[in-house]
Amino acid sequence: MKLPGKTTTLLIILSTLLLWWYLGSGPDEQRKTAPPDPNERIHFQVLNTHFSIPRKYFKGMGRNVKGSVDSVNLWALLPDFEAYDKNVNYHEFREVYHKGRRIQIMVVPRGRVVTVPVIVERGEKSNYSPLGGRHRGGKHDGIVYGLEYYKAHESKYPVRSVYIYRDRGKAIALYLCDEYYKGTFPGCQVNWDYNDKVAVLFDFSKEYLPRWRDILSKVKLLLDGDME
Repeated sequence: MKLPGKTTTLLIILSTLLLWWYLGSGPDEQRKTAPPDPNERIHFQVLNTHFSIPRKYFKGMGRNVKGSVDSVNLWALLPDFEAYDKNVNYHEFREVYHKGRRIQIMVVPRGRVVTVPVIVERGEKSNYSPLGGRHRGGKHDGIVYGLEYYKAHESKYPVRSVYIYRDRGKAIALYLCDEYYKGTFPGCQVNWDYNDKVAVLFDFSKEYLPRWRDILSKVKLLLDGDME
């Protein structure tokens, strides 16, 4: 049976529209609902420094009123820098209220924080220094794990000891580590100058402090774009 001409034309138009929707809209809808590819890389710039970070280590980004990147947050699990996978380690990343195995990393313009050399220089010029307690003009209390150790001053309140990593005499990274206090979970906060424009702040459980070299190496590897 032959269809009237107008009916045939209408069916062709409808079929064409349906085909366009299938070929054009279908993939877009799939992209909207599909989970992000963990192997995709996030590219961003902090001042004059470019970064390329695997999405699986990326937590979030903040911008200032001018639209420039003001801070970037990254994370992983120690000791092997395990990346975030919602189906595998969601609990350790999202639900552990203390640091646990989690390391959190913030990349910021260096002008937003006091740089490591300035902190150390202040400590070396003052008897009661920001290095933590009274240190006789910056003299440390010993070497612990290959770091200069500045013992926290005595107090009935939670305090922090300080550890400094130097390279050829220059202060490179400063570790502020909690002393154990009434059931708390001690952690270490680290201030590291990535370059002359970018500073990096990161924190982790104090139990991993003996592995500071490996941790710092992996943070650098991640920021250098050399971690898959």
